[in-house]
Amino acid sequence: MLFFLGACLYPKFEHSRRRWYAKQRFLITMGLLIIACIVGVTLGCVLGTKAANKMSGGNDSNIQWAGNNWAKSCDFPGNDMSNVQISGEDCGGKCAQTPNCTHFTWTRYLGGTCWLKSGEVSKKDAIETSDPSMVCGLMEIYSSVLWNGNNWALSCDFPGNDMSNVQISGEDCGGLCANTSNCTHFTWTTYLNGTCWLKSGPVSKNDAILTTDLTMVCGVV
Repeated sequence: MLFFLGACLYPKFEHSRRRWYAKQRFLITMGLLIIACIVGVTLGCVLGTKAANKMSGGNDSNIQWAGNNWAKSCDFPGNDMSNVQISGEDCGGKCAQTPNCTHFTWTRYLGGTCWLKSGEVSKKDAIETSDPSMVCGLMEIYSSVLWNGNNWALSCDFPGNDMSNVQISGEDCGGLCANTSNCTHFTWTTYLNGTCWLKSGPVSKNDAILTTDLTMVCGVV
């Protein structure tokens, strides 16, 4: 009788209830782990996308481009042609005067170094740096000749019709043509450190062709 009463203190349904609670606790724990994994993967994808955009100069980049296609705290990695020790203010001009130079980076290395670079790039190829003194920029490439008010332009040529040529600076080429009989147009190149090609014959601005040499000058008189 006493054995029977003692057995009633621990009925069998208590074991089933304990197993049910253990199962529920396990399911809740696994559910929380799955939710944590989903949140972690989602957060990692978002942060990874932002980091990739930042490195590629994408929409999330903090590079602030100036009107002349240059910016601070940025770099164009690789594609170096050469480098020269000059001030940051002169780096873009040096690139413009160097054949095949399409973009550049300036750093404080050796007191100031301009890294001249070649190849097709866009602003999206620039990467942001932590050095506020660094400068990067690119040359503007146009699809047609852009004429100035004085009837001359950069990166263009008038093929043929050469009269003569002389080694002078680009700034003096137009004046020499104006003072030379029968000279109606001209082209200046960096050939032999600067050559003015005097040309004759009827031409118009529409006859000029666009070149990939950013240092070339052509004009009419």
